[in-house]
Amino acid sequence: TEGYCMDVYTEHAIAFIEQSVATGQPFFAYLATNTPHDPFHDVPEDLYQKYLSKDLALVSENAGRHDAIARTFAMVENIDQNVGRVLDAIDGLGIERETIVLYLHDNGPAIERYVGEMRGRKSMAYEGGIRTPLFVRWPGHYAPSTSDRIASHVDVLPTLVEIAGGRIQDGRTLDGRSLKALLEGRAKDWADRQIFIQAHRGDERVARHQFAVIGQRYKLLRASGFGREQLTDDAPPPELYDLLADPFERHDLAKARPEMVAELLGAHDRWFADVTSERDYPARILIGTDRETTTVLTRNDWTPEEGGGGSWRLTAPAAVKMGVRVLFRELEQSPEVRVAWGTARRTVAAGGSIQEVDLGEFEFAQGDLDLFVQVKSAGRSDVPAHVVLTRIN
Repeated sequence: TEGYCMDVYTEHAIAFIEQSVATGQPFFAYLATNTPHDPFHDVPEDLYQKYLSKDLALVSENAGRHDAIARTFAMVENIDQNVGRVLDAIDGLGIERETIVLYLHDNGPAIERYVGEMRGRKSMAYEGGIRTPLFVRWPGHYAPSTSDRIASHVDVLPTLVEIAGGRIQDGRTLDGRSLKALLEGRAKDWADRQIFIQAHRGDERVARHQFAVIGQRYKLLRASGFGREQLTDDAPPPELYDLLADPFERHDLAKARPEMVAELLGAHDRWFADVTSERDYPARILIGTDRETTTVLTRNDWTPEEGGGGSWRLTAPAAVKMGVRVLFRELEQSPEVRVAWGTARRTVAAGGSIQEVDLGEFEFAQGDLDLFVQVKSAGRSDVPAHVVLTRIN
């Protein structure tokens, strides 16, 4: 492909929508963007120059951050333009009254940006790090309105299922709640609830670490550190805020309301016990299925091991033969790639400067396996950028 990433994604999304309409098929289009995010070197030049000319001291007093901020704003406006392209395409096809559009994102900004005076940024449990908008567009069905009721991404599925007249499969329990009543302006039918958030680095689940329990009024959080894998003795205590009286989280009520702290900690503990009770963790990656014949393993799911190298936790629903390729971020000098799974071993040494090593065909038995990969090049051990598994049989 050629072009800026978000432009390319949008073009493919619109083509998919147009094809679906032309063939009379209902469709679900999920347009997920990797912007705004680093790296910052590749952004639309015209928009970059537009924001570079602005007085970015209004956003950050750190002049060293202004270039990255300008590039981030360029990405944000590019998203706005492309969302407009999608909406124009839907309107142009005359399907706006049959098409529900939802717009939402995952977290607050990673660098200094306007967050409406809220406290915190990405990876933090304060509102500036976790509070995001949800816009729902369905002309002829929902009149323009707003709601201050708390909701979360887990509510999208039950909402769309109810609107479409479907039902959740028997035996399935969802954490989310349908927002249909709110979209129809029936807030009186909406019972208070709690939303639970927890995010920290590491492969171990740690209760009461870097978490938030959010109710319609009170919120309990612990800012114990996104980058910390464990809850350490020097971690700060939980903080309590009244979001109705103090939406910007300036006044900690934890010492004044110990009973509320205890109540919300108990709610967190029950939620934590529930979500960790029946799940293998870290989750295993399914490989070799009919629905996804190629699986790309990334370093985000890679668990390092002593002595260099690391493993991906995989599972195969049936015995499968797959081709395996190892990709590097940069040219490697004569890399040696060692792979192991179960009792099997394979080592491939490549000569010259390359960016990819083809390890050939692997036969994986049915069930769980840990795929170990180690790369050695120029006297150092490195993590591959990707390992690509492609089903053959």
